[in-house]
Amino acid sequence: MKFKVNKYVLNSCITALILAILLVSFFIFLKVNSNKKVKKDEPKTEIKDQITISFDTDGGSVVKDININKNETIKLPVPVKDGYEFDGWYLDKTKVSDKTKFIKDTKLKAKWIKKEVEVKTFKVTFDSKGGSQVASITVDCDTELKLPKNPTREGYEFVSWVDKNDRPILDKALLACEDITLYANWNKKEEEVKTFKVSFYLDDEYTNEYASVNVECGNGLKLPQNNPTKEGYEFVSWVDQHGKSILEGTKFTCDNDVKLSPYWRKIEKEEPKEEPKEEETQEEKKDEEEKKDNN
Repeated sequence: MKFKVNKYVLNSCITALILAILLVSFFIFLKVNSNKKVKKDEPKTEIKDQITISFDTDGGSVVKDININKNETIKLPVPVKDGYEFDGWYLDKTKVSDKTKFIKDTKLKAKWIKKEVEVKTFKVTFDSKGGSQVASITVDCDTELKLPKNPTREGYEFVSWVDKNDRPILDKALLACEDITLYANWNKKEEEVKTFKVSFYLDDEYTNEYASVNVECGNGLKLPQNNPTKEGYEFVSWVDQHGKSILEGTKFTCDNDVKLSPYWRKIEKEEPKEEPKEEETQEEKKDEEEKKDNN
């Protein structure tokens, strides 16, 4: 048995179904929007137990504040500071850790330990080249050299310290950071000739100087070429203040100048002998007798 579908009825049904679907969709849309509005109008829940942990790094790298709830722990940050080692965070004198619970706003301070800086050094050895001994020294790298007291050497004058290339090394020099030997540079002194004066006087009062001569220490004395003269006396020798005879080549110490005077010997004069008289003649005798008689 065949049914004949009325087109009008079919179209009506389809239209009714579409309207029903649209109506249901509209109600669903209103419900969803109504829930969203309620949520928007609800007041936000405030975190009443939140606290702030701040950090004083005491010259170290900057650390930002951290917000947490009361009685919570935090992973503590680790700052850095040049030349120092981080020793932890402290609240007053108490050290805190990752297990510490905080109940209020807190400011922590970093504690630092200064690192032991390894100082590099080098050794300076001194070769005085025959002079007085000079001890070696240790010098910090990149530090000015401080030279020791100059050595001494008999007969020489110290000039400077030099390296193996004869380059002078002066006080406050900056040397390479490696062991080095410095050598003394000397100039030979001109020998100073020591002398003393020998004066020759004509009297033992040492007032009338006859001659003088400078004598090098250790050399023998050279006497004047011509001896002095004195009427009625003969020159014997030169004598010192103690009357000791001083000969050619005599050596003296260099302690004092020397004064010498002559030693004289008096010349004894010989009286002339009378010549024997010739016998008087008879006539001379008569003449003498006559003279006497006449008188």
